[in-house]
Amino acid sequence: ATGILFYQIALLVNQYLGFDYQVDVQFNFNKELSFPSVTFCNLAPMQRRALECSRFDPNRTDPNSLCQNLTLSELNSKTLEDNVLGLLAQTGSGLYKKYNFDQPYPTREEFVRYGFSIEDILIRCSWRGQACTARNFSTSQNSFYGNCFSFNIDKGNPRKTSQPGPNFGLTLELLVDPDQEVGQLSTSSGVRMALHQVGTKAFPEEDGFSLSPGFSTSIGVRQLQVNRLGQPYGNCTDGTANWNSLYPGYDYTRTACVKSCLATAMLLECGCVKWTFLVGKPLCGSQTVNSTQASCIDRIEQSYLENSLKCNSCYNPCVDKV
Repeated sequence: ATGILFYQIALLVNQYLGFDYQVDVQFNFNKELSFPSVTFCNLAPMQRRALECSRFDPNRTDPNSLCQNLTLSELNSKTLEDNVLGLLAQTGSGLYKKYNFDQPYPTREEFVRYGFSIEDILIRCSWRGQACTARNFSTSQNSFYGNCFSFNIDKGNPRKTSQPGPNFGLTLELLVDPDQEVGQLSTSSGVRMALHQVGTKAFPEEDGFSLSPGFSTSIGVRQLQVNRLGQPYGNCTDGTANWNSLYPGYDYTRTACVKSCLATAMLLECGCVKWTFLVGKPLCGSQTVNSTQASCIDRIEQSYLENSLKCNSCYNPCVDKV
């Protein structure tokens, strides 16, 4: 009898130390919900007319000459595309050849200068039936798509909606001009869009979807809030801990944490970051060919794949709205 008693006690102790939990699913009806942030970019990161007389223009033989007298019609389009191909070689993603250090990569300033502006893209906008303008959008730069534009990013005053349908949400009419696209910079025409929580950084290359020109597209969203348990039941974070964010001003997301972890490791080990990180840090290969930097980046990315970079501490948020 004593042995059975100790056996039962051991089972109870093991069960308690296992910290079992149950998944609780609740459906709540709210009269009003927060509207997500909407970020969109032209799939073409730069526009043809802006490249005239830039360092991408093959007709600009003198780097000190602004060639102000040249018009776009005087440029050889094929030659222009061939020159851009030499600077920004194409891969499956439609952009740069991996570790192509033959030429400097575009900087944030070059994307601002040579990319599409919100005035180039936005034809008409309405929010809950009321007209909105370009002033309602903020601009950021993305290494894949150039200039991107975001609606509803103010955490202090997030927009809300109380009814479904296009008349109670955001309606956009956008212009995609194929004549201004440089074929070597993008493999398709259209817009890349991402929906994300207000206050978080958008990563349209990973979390977005593409919209084709010439079509009317309706997008319906449904909000799901996930509340996760922390220790001892599991691992999650409230986002307040120091996670070495390279995206100051934005709330914590796991994607931002992983990217910050990778870029920080590259900066410490290689002295620069990969071209995919437009975070105001030196870009590897931004000046000259450097095989040492390329090998260093390869080593960092391999370490991440082998889970030896300590990026595993990038947990999911304890409260997550998706």
